[in-house]
Amino acid sequence: MPLSLLFIGGGFAGMLLGSTLRSRVHGNTLQRLFAAAMWLVALWMLVRNLLLP
Repeated sequence: MPLSLLFIGGGFAGMLLGSTLRSRVHGNTLQRLFAAAMWLVALWMLVRNLLLP
């Protein structure tokens, strides 16, 4: 599966999740959740590239 399809699918899933949570979660909390998710993805990519061959 091409990498671009993973990015497109992840972006689409994130938009759906964000629009679902928008009505239930306060804006600041939603931003913090998004930031935490970005940090987790960055950490996963870093570990994957440095520790896994």
